[in-house]
Amino acid sequence: MLSFVRQPTDEKRDLNIHDTIEATLEIIGFQGRLRDVGIRKNYNDSVPNVRGCEGSLRQVFLSIITNALDSMEGSGTLTVETGASENAVFVKIGDTGQGISQEHVSRIFDPFFTTKAEKRSAGLGLSIAGKIVTDHNGCIEVTTKECEGTTFTINLPVSA
Repeated sequence: MLSFVRQPTDEKRDLNIHDTIEATLEIIGFQGRLRDVGIRKNYNDSVPNVRGCEGSLRQVFLSIITNALDSMEGSGTLTVETGASENAVFVKIGDTGQGISQEHVSRIFDPFFTTKAEKRSAGLGLSIAGKIVTDHNGCIEVTTKECEGTTFTINLPVSA
């Protein structure tokens, strides 16, 4: 918990992406939001380090996982998978929630766009996540199917 509340730095360093994901899941677990959610972890142990700001990348994972939990309305399966290609590491975060309607998919990274206005959502989480990943020279892709779930794939370059 203390590592999450420490003053973040913008300093980029070599990071083990699994440690960053685990720290994020731990914080969400402290909130009690994972109680009725199954978590399936498919980590590739040979994933190389990425160069990044740990606090910022945790914010990306926190935003995506929080949206997944909201979509599943407290129960379902959250899948986190990692892997690597020649020059990039990927993190796939999938849920068994409601999915995103096709009319909204193109807008989910727009600032202030939200489908959760009744929950007082500002619509900034995915917009900020997208900017952070872009600032790390990466990209985010989304695949979704209504009533079946959504998967976000975050691609980040490996450390030099």
